[in-house]
Amino acid sequence: MTVKTTMLSVILGALLCAPAAAADTKQIDANGTSLSYVEAGQGVPVVFVHGTLGDYRTWRGEMDDFAAQYHVIAYSLRYHYPNTWTDGEYSYQLHTADLVSLLQALNLGPVHLVGHSYGGTVAAFAAREHPELVRSLILAEAGIGSWIANKDEAKPLLAEGGKVSKTAQELVQKGELDQAAITLMDYFNTGGGGFKGLPAVFQAGMLQNTSTLKPLFVSPVPPPFACDDAGKITAPTLLVEGELTLKVRHLLDDELQRCLPNVDRILISGAAHPLEMVNPKDFNVAVLQFLMKH
Repeated sequence: MTVKTTMLSVILGALLCAPAAAADTKQIDANGTSLSYVEAGQGVPVVFVHGTLGDYRTWRGEMDDFAAQYHVIAYSLRYHYPNTWTDGEYSYQLHTADLVSLLQALNLGPVHLVGHSYGGTVAAFAAREHPELVRSLILAEAGIGSWIANKDEAKPLLAEGGKVSKTAQELVQKGELDQAAITLMDYFNTGGGGFKGLPAVFQAGMLQNTSTLKPLFVSPVPPPFACDDAGKITAPTLLVEGELTLKVRHLLDDELQRCLPNVDRILISGAAHPLEMVNPKDFNVAVLQFLMKH
């Protein structure tokens, strides 16, 4: 795939020159692909699953705090930096199978599973399908619109998001991948100043993952996930959302809270959707306190 490179991505890419992090990256074969990951600490395992336009570096603000108490693993989803890009399916189904295979290949036993956005949805699917692998589940603004599509309050919000997605998809089709990524983050981080409201290092990381947008927009329909499916998740679950996030995200968590059998919920102050990037301090405290109980 040819990726349109802009001066912005070149400049921001320079911010990611972190030789130590690159040297520490490991690879593991999982579900027929090689996935890059980093790990630190000892003890009960905590596995981080990033969202759209992210990679293992999404969790740079969490690694040290969690590694002080746990064995921490952050990996990059298939196709995401620095994993090899190949044309192929990009779907929740495939990424869920990858995650399950990774957990089994690392032989970690039941883990604390932390997922953000797209990665949170992947984590929820994995917890539903393989409860024996999950000790507890932390979902940071997980979920897809179909989960609340029948709610009147959600319909105009989903329509608004659909318009933004269509604009981004049109930009991708024209080869303007950087601008498509910026358009998406301007929407998802509306309450936090959009793309420019993110720390520069995360802006750079997202622009290094824009090649994933084209397959994302043509990905298969996500697997069904109704209230009964959430009810099958036996692991204690924490829902984490940003104080300034989109209303549709609150509605998704309302639905999850209603359906999950064992659930807590917390707001992260001063943050919108990319909450672990913008306010890692409060995010880490909230999640670590939850883990201490489980």
